[in-house]
Amino acid sequence: VNGDVASGAGEFLRRDSGRGVLTATLAFDALDLARLATPAWRAMQRSFEPDGGLRAQMTGMDIDLRVSASAASLTQGEFTQFAGALSVRDDLISVDIGDATYEGGSVQLRYKDEYKEKASGANISFRSEDVDSALISDKFLLGPLFPRGRVSMTGDFNGSSGTLNQFWRSATGKFTIASQAGAIPGVELGSVFEPSNSIQFMALTADGAPGDTYDTLNGTFNLSNAALIVDQLSIAYPRSTLQIDGIISPINGSVA
Repeated sequence: VNGDVASGAGEFLRRDSGRGVLTATLAFDALDLARLATPAWRAMQRSFEPDGGLRAQMTGMDIDLRVSASAASLTQGEFTQFAGALSVRDDLISVDIGDATYEGGSVQLRYKDEYKEKASGANISFRSEDVDSALISDKFLLGPLFPRGRVSMTGDFNGSSGTLNQFWRSATGKFTIASQAGAIPGVELGSVFEPSNSIQFMALTADGAPGDTYDTLNGTFNLSNAALIVDQLSIAYPRSTLQIDGIISPINGSVA
């Protein structure tokens, strides 16, 4: 597959109804996941358009493809001990990373996209445990307010079908994060309690500051209308604890 060698088995069946079924299990030592996923993702972005795209091609076929790899490379790093699956059934496409190691921690991810004539929608859910968020933040450009340390996260979001931009603009859902012994670049208690900060709008960042080291960070957030609403956020520092409720703007580093 694109020069990467795998061992495994597959079969193609045709049911009595005439619908085709393609199943395969492939095991790689090394897999260039970015090179494999890019054309597949582009096809999925068109899969539920009225003119058909991948959906038109797969109308008469179910697909169940399972892939494992000792190492699966991405543009932004590498998975190890990777296990994933692609499923196409009727008007539902799902992509699963059932288990993988990334930046020192474990990662699971699921993307589902369903098309119906009167309604369509997508879901993205993920779970990670004990990943190095400093490396992830640098590789994915997550912005100044993302904690840097060992982090565990969960997320579950629903949005519209289509491109990722379309999905996130319409997405609603919940995100949780827990971390120990880390820092948020630019977030220092002195800048939070500056006299110039109003009660309604508080600056979290101090330009150029490395950020105070926290002992623990625990937060729950709701995503709605492209805004990150803080349900509960507690950051425990050695001499004080910062509790935050409101709406965080990742762009300018403020909370309202």
